[in-house]
Amino acid sequence: MGKIIFLFLFSISTGYSEDKYNVDSMFSTFFDFSKNENNFSKCGRVEINYLRQNFEKLSAKNKIEFEKYLNKNFQFDTLIGNFLIKFDTSGIDATTIAFVESVGVYLNYSYQFHIDSLHENNILTPINVKIKSLGNKYGYVENLTIYLDNDYKNFPTSGFDGAKVTAAHELHHMFQIINYETYSYPYPINFYMELTAVGIEEEIYDDINDYFNYVRTPDSHFGNPNLEFNYFDSRGSIQYSRVVWIKFLHDKFLKLYNTKDTARSIIKKSWEFIKNDVDIYSVIDSSLLRFGGFGKKFAEFSYWNFFIGENFDYAKSYIEGENYFWFYPLENGYVVKMNHPQYETAKNITSNAFILKDTSFGKYYSKYFPINYNGDTIITCVTRHSFDDYEIKIRYRIQFVEGDETYHKLPNNMYSRLEMYNENNNKWEIADTSLFSFYEVVKRKNTVDAVVVEPLLVYPNPFIYDGENTVKFQLPQNVEKKISLQIFTNNFVSVFSQNNLETKNGNSDIGYDNKFVEWNGKTNDGIVISSGVYFYLMTYKDETKWFGKFAVIR
Repeated sequence: MGKIIFLFLFSISTGYSEDKYNVDSMFSTFFDFSKNENNFSKCGRVEINYLRQNFEKLSAKNKIEFEKYLNKNFQFDTLIGNFLIKFDTSGIDATTIAFVESVGVYLNYSYQFHIDSLHENNILTPINVKIKSLGNKYGYVENLTIYLDNDYKNFPTSGFDGAKVTAAHELHHMFQIINYETYSYPYPINFYMELTAVGIEEEIYDDINDYFNYVRTPDSHFGNPNLEFNYFDSRGSIQYSRVVWIKFLHDKFLKLYNTKDTARSIIKKSWEFIKNDVDIYSVIDSSLLRFGGFGKKFAEFSYWNFFIGENFDYAKSYIEGENYFWFYPLENGYVVKMNHPQYETAKNITSNAFILKDTSFGKYYSKYFPINYNGDTIITCVTRHSFDDYEIKIRYRIQFVEGDETYHKLPNNMYSRLEMYNENNNKWEIADTSLFSFYEVVKRKNTVDAVVVEPLLVYPNPFIYDGENTVKFQLPQNVEKKISLQIFTNNFVSVFSQNNLETKNGNSDIGYDNKFVEWNGKTNDGIVISSGVYFYLMTYKDETKWFGKFAVIR
């Protein structure tokens, strides 16, 4: 679907502290029922269960509201296959019979997929489903009941597509909770529950690609590869974006064996191990033992992340990797489309032996170090895959003369190796491959520096839509070839994207002759956009050249 979510100001947190103020603050956030695509939540499961567990810490007023919410009576219910669906046709939670019947189809289809393709054990049916207005939340599971939104309006993935992926996502949580006994929701399980649920919804409804929304944000995996792999942010998207780990497993073994069954078996085994061990790294490692373990595959996964977006290479990366990118915010308010994971600060080689030092903390994460020399950029991915998180000093060494067998020859006739400091003998030694791996990519020109793009004259601004007029983007006269145009909402959800737009000459409305392109104010699906502030991004000769904003009034 190619939609992009972007926040100019963002933060990543590990959750909410358990004081009364924050419980009530979470309550206010959770019960924000405004249909606002600029502030949506993929899954409210963690929040609703946290509120239930900390009910006594709520204010008296919020306790009453919460009980009223939990004990709501619905006008109707209907049994559709394995699901007892409760709903209203009037009031704030109103939906239509057609929508309810469609949801029933999506749920039953997802249920059968779990049984037939994922080989899950049947769970007790009928499963309770409640359809109501969830505000900015797609859905959640609470008290063995699936909650789904009543219309999926104004979501990045909206309408029936939103209902499909949410039905698959929340039903998978039901299987996780019942078949693998994750009732207590410990922190590491929350991370893996969300990651695999997004993976399952993508597999069941592969053509929808809701997960693109999460891999393209600044707080995604590609924007934060240096955050430990099981990092969880109940208000962010990093756990959803790390569905690319599931995509890596699927695509890796699909290319090798021409079947998805291998990856499905690995994921299912990890959940079976979870019943006896809540150490996520341990259970993933156990599920991958016959393929070399988690460490080996995590290092390869980190290497795949080099080749996304415009750097896409089918042989080395994801099947859908061309669609993976993210937007990096600049201090001046502009953004840059990034076609690679977040790099560390670039360094320059100025001597015959270059040494880059770093201190490693954590367990499973990656850092990408760009090093510039004589027009080349050597990008080194250092991956730590360790069950222990103690501090280790490491250094990456590049030299111009051939080293011993522990050195790795680069394509530009340089030699490198990764070293770690041995505290026992106070010496630098070759890094322990059970703790660290490293891959390198050499580019013949420096592609690390961000390109700052310029704004254009937009006319009329504000653009008052009347069904006939268009908004025009004035271009310099020297623009000769066709260009690409993308339009985003004010939080960078894509509403329009088209390549090879024809440029036009002259426009008396602007007041003087010049080249321009125009847009009719409709999405790619032909829907008229709503009032608000929008951003445009134009690409010319394969480079991002112009970026700016304009207003729309309807």
